[in-house]
This record gives sequence, C-alpha cells and structure tokens, in this order.
Amino acid sequence: MIPRTKRSRESHIIGGVPETGKTTIALAYAAIISSGATWPDGTRAAVGNVLIWTSEDDPADTLVPRLIRMGAELSRIHFIEQAISPGAKSRPFNPATDMLALVAKAAAIGDVVLLILDPVMVRIKSNIGPSGGGFGYHIDMATLIENPAIEATRIVWESELEGTAKELLNSAEGDQTGKVPKLGMAKQFLADILASARLPATEIETFARAANVSWASVRRASDEMGIRKFREGNKSWWQLT
Repeated sequence: MIPRTKRSRESHIIGGVPETGKTTIALAYAAIISSGATWPDGTRAAVGNVLIWTSEDDPADTLVPRLIRMGAELSRIHFIEQAISPGAKSRPFNPATDMLALVAKAAAIGDVVLLILDPVMVRIKSNIGPSGGGFGYHIDMATLIENPAIEATRIVWESELEGTAKELLNSAEGDQTGKVPKLGMAKQFLADILASARLPATEIETFARAANVSWASVRRASDEMGIRKFREGNKSWWQLT
C-alpha cells in the first residue's frame, strides 16, 4: 500500500504482521525521494534528503544493498546511529529522548524530506484522511549488478487497488469466521498452476481472475509459499521452489 498523497509534514505508519516487507517499503520510499523517481501512481517525487534510523537491520549489510537495488541516490541517504551529548561519550540513538538533537541535525543537513524510524511501537486510531485504495506490491530478491556476491530485496509495485483496508485484507485472508478460506484457495491455485512450469505474473493474474481467485489472495499466498519471483527479459516470472 502507498499513501495517495505525499504532502510534506505528514506522518505515516506502515503497520502489519512480520515478514510482509514493511522496512523494504519504507526503503522504497527513500529510494524514490532520494533519486527523484516516480511513485506507483506515476507522479514524480520531489528530490530531497532522507534520514533513516533502525534498531533491527545493519545499514551496511542489509539496508544499503536494498537501497542500491531500488535505485536510491546514496549521497542523499543519511543513517542515524549515535547520539553525542555535550561532554559525554557517544551512545546509541534513542528516539524517545534524542528527537530535539535529531531535529537540529536535520536542519544542519538541510532539505530533509523523509524521516524513517524503524520500528516504532504505537497504538493509533485515526478517522481523518482516506482509508482505502493504494497499490499492490510484491518483494523481489536478486543479486546486485554492482556486486553479484550480494543478494538484496526490492519492492515491485503492482496495479492500483480499490476498497477499504478491511476489505482488502479480507480478500487476501478470508473473513474472520473462516467461511471463505480465500488464502487456502489461492495456495492451491498456485500449487496447481505452477506445478509443471514457471509462468509470467501477468498470465497468473489472468488465470486467477478466470478461476475467481482474488489477486490479493494470490499475492499473499505466494509470499507464504516462498514462490520465487524474478525478472527475465521484459517479464516478471513466478516459479515454485
């Protein structure tokens, strides 16, 4: 999913269950902004600097390869690692206590368009702004052209989605009563259609719609099944592993 608006001075929370690509989505935003690339809706991003803090992933080993894979301009990416109080030794950055220092550093860097804090634990309820729509995506793994010894993930944006967040999740997972096991149907569909050969993602989507299996369910099923997704020629391919 992606916000329909990309106005400055807005806060967005990327929430979800583990292993659904939340950090990689945030890095995709960083790559788009730092390089002035286009958003999934075709609009071009304003170029700016990006600040990133994470307590889970190593920048050099994990984040930088992903950013390279997604075309980021690394000179505009700044990682937050330590805080240094006057007269004290450096220590790990703490977003609960060091935000004023971070604001000052951002002002010194200048033209900071995006701040990523990963993870942030919050409870939030909002009834302002749009609650539906967005874009589908899947996570693609491949080696870096710049260094074939390194594998990195990237976000591959898919078609625009319609419906509320609840409707889209129900479509992918089935309703809470279990009466519509859509995810299970999607897994069986993929197991059958990919049993004998790999197929282009566009053909799989066409077959899924003909079989009355939602594309959202198919994407979720492919992630849980570990379907291999890769580009060859000008097509995106899916293959059982």
